[in-house]
Amino acid sequence: MVICNVVDETKIEPLIQGKLDIPVVLEDFDDRVDDEFARRFGAAVLSVLAEYKPDLKPYLDLTPAPKDD
Repeated sequence: MVICNVVDETKIEPLIQGKLDIPVVLEDFDDRVDDEFARRFGAAVLSVLAEYKPDLKPYLDLTPAPKDD
C-alpha cells in the first residue's frame, strides 16, 4: 500500500526548514505537465520515497529515462 498525505505547508514549515527541497521548474518542461512529465515526476517521487521506505523498493520496476545527448 502506498499512502499519500497532503498537509498544509504552513503547519509543517518548521519541521522542513533546511531539509531537502527539490524544485521542479516547469519552464524546463515548456510549461507543460504532460504524460512524459508525469511519468518522470512520478518515478522520481517513488524513488525518493523508497529511500525513506525501503520496504517499497522491491515493488519498484522503473525504466530510467533516456539520457539527453
